[in-house]
Amino acid sequence: MDIPFNALIAWVNGYLWPFARIGAMFSVAPVFGARFVPVRVRLILAVTLTLTLQPVVGTVPMFDALSAKGLITMLQQILIGVGMGLVLQIAFAALTMAGQLIAMSMGLGFASVVDPQNGVQVPVVS
Repeated sequence: MDIPFNALIAWVNGYLWPFARIGAMFSVAPVFGARFVPVRVRLILAVTLTLTLQPVVGTVPMFDALSAKGLITMLQQILIGVGMGLVLQIAFAALTMAGQLIAMSMGLGFASVVDPQNGVQVPVVS
């Protein structure tokens, strides 16, 4: 079986760039980026989601992943993924803050539980 080098590069690039973005997002996302989620689980989820979404991804750049342009593209994909994870982090923090404000205004500020993701006590409503 003879596989041309250009076909191999195209196949690797087709999965590498989406995987970098999705993997970076899972490392920072609120639920999956928590301390109690093992790295292996995050890796399996990122690979599964990459394999699922790869047919939907349009054309990808055709250049060597280990070149200077490839490393810059990899850094760009990682930064985009981290940004997506941080947006989710901010959305979850806003919902938690809204729950805390509602709990305080209802008089439930003393009824608190431990939030396992953040390791702090929060009111029951949040």
